[in-house]
Amino acid sequence: MASVLRTLRRLVRSSKTLVGTDLHGNEYYEVSAQGGRRQKRYVKPMGMLKADQYTQDTIPVEWERWLRWLRDDPPLHKELQWGQHRLQQVQKKAREVEETDEMMRKHEANGMQGVVIP
Repeated sequence: MASVLRTLRRLVRSSKTLVGTDLHGNEYYEVSAQGGRRQKRYVKPMGMLKADQYTQDTIPVEWERWLRWLRDDPPLHKELQWGQHRLQQVQKKAREVEETDEMMRKHEANGMQGVVIP
């Protein structure tokens, strides 16, 4: 009987609420707390990733900020889309810079120093 009461108390104290999802399908939850303690926030990843398999792209920055209590409200879907677009633009620019650097290194190796590359 005591274990049943303990289980019921635990269920009442920790009711989790789905707050939202990201563009990858990850689900974000908030667990209510008793006694003036702060709620807990966590992510339930889509798929079966191990802790060492997470990359920068696994959890969007906007949700990361929410999880760490750096923002109060969960991000909007439109905000996530814009963030993903911005990330793609930065990655594209980085590839272009790397290609230009590689071209310059090849020209310098061939003795064509001082040649301006567009």
